[in-house]
Amino acid sequence: FDVWAKNPQQRLKVGTYYEVAILDEGEGEGEGGEAPSTPSKRIEVSLRPSLVRGAKIAAEEQRPKSAKDLQLKQKISGYVVTAGPQGVFVALSRSLTGRIKLKALSETHILPEAVPKIHPPG
Repeated sequence: FDVWAKNPQQRLKVGTYYEVAILDEGEGEGEGGEAPSTPSKRIEVSLRPSLVRGAKIAAEEQRPKSAKDLQLKQKISGYVVTAGPQGVFVALSRSLTGRIKLKALSETHILPEAVPKIHPPG
């Protein structure tokens, strides 16, 4: 069973070997999304214990890859990426971020400048 951790990258150390699971082969982008001067590929990997150890992901833990994988009224977990006057942006998976409009955050009016304090990243 995998759990969400706040700032999981803090436990990673440069120069240390980690077992990872390959999730997706990238498009071969260079640094910053520029075309590489030499052929290279970016590969998306995961450190999730369930994936590294080859466990099958339970249906309730399956993350959506696109909006097509979601249904109206479906409940799904995610974490706050950022919050501001445009709303709260929640990462639902590695490739999908959703926006909660301010009017959908509360039954009562929320001042746009208060949103980041009420819904901090993490």
